[in-house]
Amino acid sequence: MSSLWILFYLTSVSIQEQIIRVGHLLPANPIIANEADVLKICANDLRKRNILPPNLTLEVITMESCKDFNGVENAAYLHYIHNATIYFGPGCNEGITI
Repeated sequence: MSSLWILFYLTSVSIQEQIIRVGHLLPANPIIANEADVLKICANDLRKRNILPPNLTLEVITMESCKDFNGVENAAYLHYIHNATIYFGPGCNEGITI
């Protein structure tokens, strides 16, 4: 009987939609201005090529860093407000200095 419950649990967990939120801190630098778009294209490509499981979605959330020392503030915002799981950035030291 317990193995039936375990099987039921594993089946329900495997079909639930899961979202991994990627927090991205982007410096205001025109050379890498398209970095956020590239991350979104990569996430879509992983889905199209069936590298990600069908129930898994990557959501990229980009915020500014390296301006007025807002990197730490926006990292906290990504964590507490957007519930980000993975973080990229900031691309400078000024964004993490308090």
